[in-house]
Amino acid sequence: MKFPLHLINGYIHEEDKKKLRKLSKKERKKQILEQAILFFAREGYDKADLSKLAQELGIGKGTIYRHFSSKQNLFFAAVDLGMVRLKESIDQAAEKESDPLYRIQKAIEAYLTFFSKHPEFVELFIQERAYFPHREKATYFIHREQNIEKWRKLLEELIHQKIFRPLPIEETLDIMGDLLYGTIFSNFLAKREKDPQEQARLIWDLTLKGLLQK
Repeated sequence: MKFPLHLINGYIHEEDKKKLRKLSKKERKKQILEQAILFFAREGYDKADLSKLAQELGIGKGTIYRHFSSKQNLFFAAVDLGMVRLKESIDQAAEKESDPLYRIQKAIEAYLTFFSKHPEFVELFIQERAYFPHREKATYFIHREQNIEKWRKLLEELIHQKIFRPLPIEETLDIMGDLLYGTIFSNFLAKREKDPQEQARLIWDLTLKGLLQK
């Protein structure tokens, strides 16, 4: 069952609360998680009262705890979902391109476009660092490690074809990743309304050609 949640500033209309009560267990868990993303981004982790979230959803607080054992568990599930969706967006954009260079360019565009459309996930990254500083690794970097191998192989291919210079692959991946990661935070914190496609083009142009005239 799919239906649009009519949200105003993150709140669910009464008509949709009635629909939520009729969802299957799997669908209900999904909708709790969907609303939790907006809820944590709006309220902040420390002030996020799950009773209020339950009220917004039109369900009992116990229903949330039947799906998520704690507020912390729900929060991490929300951040994790953001990373899953980011990967899906990047894969969908990159897999359409057969040329390895264009594949990277499309991946950069998809990355910046995703966070332009979903700044709430940048807010959740900030909260994760603020409230869980002693975690061994942030969710973002856990997913990065899980998904980096195909990009490592792509760089190896470009070096083998003598399209890229034989630079250290791990350092190259780190620098490119850090550049993009820093860009989404700068956009978010400075409240920049940048066209993600144009921003991706400039980043790609600087990456390939540098600053010096030839």
